[in-house]
Amino acid sequence: DDDDDDDDDDDGKAKLQTKDVVAALNKLARVDTMCTVVDASRFWEYLNSVKSIIDHYGKEKVEDSEDGKRSIAELLVDQVEFANVVVVNKLDLLKAKPEQLKQVQECVALLNPSAKMLSTSYSKIKPTEILSTGKFDLSASRVGARWAKELAAAGEREST
Repeated sequence: DDDDDDDDDDDGKAKLQTKDVVAALNKLARVDTMCTVVDASRFWEYLNSVKSIIDHYGKEKVEDSEDGKRSIAELLVDQVEFANVVVVNKLDLLKAKPEQLKQVQECVALLNPSAKMLSTSYSKIKPTEILSTGKFDLSASRVGARWAKELAAAGEREST
């Protein structure tokens, strides 16, 4: 029965499977480095925000999905934890607040101790710092934040 065939869509064309898409993309380019840029001057504001991404940016700019319902803080933490390179940007805005900059850098290092951290203004970095680094490892990225897993495991132990 053609209705039960998961490999064909209504037009009879084969659907692309995720593995096929990844294979095709790998022929064009490879993921070499996961880099995220954080605004040092607004880092604590974002880290403490409970606003959803949709509430912050508006429905017209953000797809109404589960990701859009996440808080800005969750997104920031996820991006820092997943990155191989974290660019702490807008140092120029914290010249008069060196202690705040130090705290941002320490927090980034705690969230992702294995990431290379670059600190700059105006996003000025050498391209070689983020291109062709060979740092990205998909299997390592799937492990996730060890601190979050430890915290969850500790909570489970306490509830038993």
